[in-house]
Amino acid sequence: MLNIPYINIELTNKCNKTCWICHRTREGLQVKPQEMDYQLLVKLSKELPEQTVIYFHYYGEPLLYPHLKQALKMFDRQITSILTNGKLIVERYDDIVDNLDTLCISIFEDDPEQGEQFELIREFLQKKRHKKPHTVLKFIGEVDRTKYVPFAKYAVFTRRTLFQKRFEKVDTLPLTPEYGICSDFLFKPLINVNGDVSICCCFDPKRLGVLGNITEQSLFAILNSDKRKEWLEYHLNGERDKVPLCKTCQFWGITS
Repeated sequence: MLNIPYINIELTNKCNKTCWICHRTREGLQVKPQEMDYQLLVKLSKELPEQTVIYFHYYGEPLLYPHLKQALKMFDRQITSILTNGKLIVERYDDIVDNLDTLCISIFEDDPEQGEQFELIREFLQKKRHKKPHTVLKFIGEVDRTKYVPFAKYAVFTRRTLFQKRFEKVDTLPLTPEYGICSDFLFKPLINVNGDVSICCCFDPKRLGVLGNITEQSLFAILNSDKRKEWLEYHLNGERDKVPLCKTCQFWGITS
């Protein structure tokens, strides 16, 4: 039996915004535009257990996926969540409202489109009110939240920290779970737009964390593979530097 509390599914790697905080933008990475084959989603819907939290997100904008409404309805046994830049929340209102469980909108410092985004959020929330999806406004870095206060009637707020705008932690200890193992490795695998399954959703252009592909194996077989068991053993022994993707990573699945 497959038993995972969370999973990231990349519906599309396309994006309609160039955010300076995005790894792809900062590293100038060019990607071939792709969308997940709808039949792969059908396959996944039959494998994932009930109550699994599904994050339809990686480095693309999930609201660009053409079959979004059908995909959300397909996973009605699970808890569905989308992280978005908000540019399409009004345009795709009918696709997500009452079909999606949670919607998180990222609002980050020094975003030249923040004014336009604010108006879209206001229009969306005034129309949606208390209907699903439960909406979270995520403030990243130094953002003046004053003008967003009225939105608290229909949304909750959270925040994330930027470190010197380069995601570096200077003179600080990494945020590490008390059990000493990366939470993302344990609980948050990623299914890429092409079906690749990775140990987590950390930025991985070299595919160092790929365990297998769901077009060739079941998700259960991939997540119970000898490779993942070996990498888990390294984490258990405090040797995460022996895992190719984890070797240079300072993230332990705990955000601040």
